[in-house]
Formats: sequence, C-alpha cells, structure tokens
Amino acid sequence: MWEGVLLIGAARRLSEGKAIGVDVWLQQDQSGNGPEAVRSNARIEGVESRIEILEADLRSLPLVDASVDVVVSNLVLHNIKGREERKRAVRELVRVLKTGGRIVLCDIGRTGEFLSELQACGMEAERSGLYFWIYPPVRVVRGVKSRV
Repeated sequence: MWEGVLLIGAARRLSEGKAIGVDVWLQQDQSGNGPEAVRSNARIEGVESRIEILEADLRSLPLVDASVDVVVSNLVLHNIKGREERKRAVRELVRVLKTGGRIVLCDIGRTGEFLSELQACGMEAERSGLYFWIYPPVRVVRGVKSRV
C-alpha cells in the first residue's frame, strides 16, 4: 500500500528528470515491498515515467559522481550494521550529490553520526530535534553540498 510513497512524492514535484528509488527489498522490513509494488503505485499516481528503481546497496551506488540534485533517506541508514559501514553509506550519498544539492536523512537513531559524517565531507549540515509524528520518534539531518 505505501510502497514508494517518498519516491512517488518526489516524482510528482519534478518538472524534469527522474526520481530514483534505491532499495534492497528486505521483506522482513516491509511485507509485500518490492519494485513491482512501487511501479504499480507510481502508475496509479501517474508518475511511472518519472521514476527509476534500482536494487542496490547504499554503500556502493551505481550512479555517476555528482549526478543527483536531492537525496532523501527515510528510516534506512540505521539498518546498516557497523559505524564504519554507515559512514561509508553517507559518503556514498555525498559522492552522487551535485554541488548545491541537498540531502535529507530521517531516522530513528544514529543521526548524530550522520551529521558528523556530512560535516566531515565538507557539507553544511544540521540536525533537528525529535519529531514525534511517527513512533519511534525521528530526527532529520539536512545538508547542502557547497563544495566538496
């Protein structure tokens, strides 16, 4: 039912280009989750032509350097085991982000790590207080890639 909701929301706001969804499709996280469910929902919302779906690990994205305008990650990074591996994922997200691009990382934990790594990569970044609109509460880390 909710498969691809952020991807579809991003695609609806595009005037050009594509919204790219990346996932490893773990059924233990969300039953029925998969590329076909996302495509079906995108079709229903009239944005199927504006999305691209990749099955990939965030630590090794099949995307060109500086090719993405905006990165949105929701409740993903905390699932990566090990601090160094999470740092690797954040660095990979920075790698694909264009200069002037924006990143938004929403998660239930480890957001201090994400903030520190974005700053270590030379990004201007900040972390929100707790948001209680979902359970467990989340924080949002936002950043801009000025020059890296």
